[in-house]
Amino acid sequence: MIDMTDPTTPPSGSTVNAFAVPRLALFYSGFFLVIGVLMPFWPLWLKSRGLGAAEIGIVLASGMWIKVLINPFTSALADHLGERKRLIAGLSVMAFASFTLFAFVHSFWPVLLVSMLFFAFWAPMIPLGESLTMLTAARRSLDYGRIRLWGSLSFIIAAGTAGRILAGRPADLVYWLVLGAVGVAVGFCFLLPDIRAPKAAGRRLLILDVLRDKSFLIFLAAAGMVQTSHAVYYAFGTLHWRAAGYTETVIGALWAEGVIAEIGVEHASRPQAYAHADPHDYRGIERHGGGRKRLGHPPGDKIDRRQMRGRESEGVKKLDGNQRRQGRGHADHSPADHRRHAGKHQHPGRSEAADDQA
Repeated sequence: MIDMTDPTTPPSGSTVNAFAVPRLALFYSGFFLVIGVLMPFWPLWLKSRGLGAAEIGIVLASGMWIKVLINPFTSALADHLGERKRLIAGLSVMAFASFTLFAFVHSFWPVLLVSMLFFAFWAPMIPLGESLTMLTAARRSLDYGRIRLWGSLSFIIAAGTAGRILAGRPADLVYWLVLGAVGVAVGFCFLLPDIRAPKAAGRRLLILDVLRDKSFLIFLAAAGMVQTSHAVYYAFGTLHWRAAGYTETVIGALWAEGVIAEIGVEHASRPQAYAHADPHDYRGIERHGGGRKRLGHPPGDKIDRRQMRGRESEGVKKLDGNQRRQGRGHADHSPADHRRHAGKHQHPGRSEAADDQA
């Protein structure tokens, strides 16, 4: 049985091989290859279909609303099945198929319906991919930030390259660039490592428990305000720069510029994690990849987790016993107390109850 309190315990029926990191990096590269073209230049395609500013805003906002409605259910399905890779791959195929429908729509309502259909399949892919990455990182002590940064690099390359390709060309070309990028992402989804999670018991949506956490709700509100502050920029930044006379090449560079800082943060993520890790918490240390070294084990050695938990429990008992002894005062310390205290160090498995009986 998998110990859910210890994310480093390998799941039964799945393995994490040495190629997990490049395969996860390819997933992020493919996903953000699409975003690097879609986010800066899709408003140009929508405008070429005759949509006004208000209609473009509604179409782009529909993708956000679809995330809110669909993601909790797809996440619950993934938890129920214990699946990540196959679900992501299936969603990617359906996203590609639905995106092809944009070639046949030319007005607001058909564009809106196809957009909602596409994002219903596309939006859940990244949270499921994040879950798969965190599962893999915990079980092999991988560095999440340095895997995720490949998505940021892909975004920069996509935005800059697409801007140069689109310069002086019709906006219809945006559709074909995005379609090609989605096709690449589909292929990378099938290369993901097949890491299974334990199947969630029951049919209850776990998000209901999370929504009762006040700290999470505060975090959710803060994240929502950040996203809201970016909404106008995402929807109309390209159209504004285009109206101001900037070429698509410059617009692509402007979009790519903001992601450079993101790469720096992701690359430096591991030192920050170590800075706040408790060196006495072997489970927390191993999540950041340093457990074996700090515990005095060579990297290739296996750690007996039952032994480690026993030591942790023993340490708590020792601390509790010492606190009780200190409460009695110095006058209460007899030679028998000293003998009993010395005996504990000679017999580390001896419990506090055995000491009291002595």
